[in-house]
Amino acid sequence: MKMSYYDKAKDIYDMSAKGKGLEAFEKYYHNDVVMVEATGEARNGKAANRKFEQEFIGMIKEVHGSGVRAITSNESIVKRFSKFVKFSARSTLFSKSNL
Repeated sequence: MKMSYYDKAKDIYDMSAKGKGLEAFEKYYHNDVVMVEATGEARNGKAANRKFEQEFIGMIKEVHGSGVRAITSNESIVKRFSKFVKFSARSTLFSKSNL
């Protein structure tokens, strides 16, 4: 059975919560993915985004919580999530949100 966008998004969040964010990235993201940060900075392609995600995850010392606030889907997905993490070299908390 084909997974809906809702099921795919939920699986990505579930995998990430279990520490399998890179596996979810490999499973679901297209080779031509473009990720845009809140600053407007865009990263093009799976290789560039994989490198960013590996570096980001490599800086995390502790995960203080994560969760899905809302997922909506009519096969055109709108999503929102947050992660609060403590980095190994810093004591500040970071919130990463994706809309």
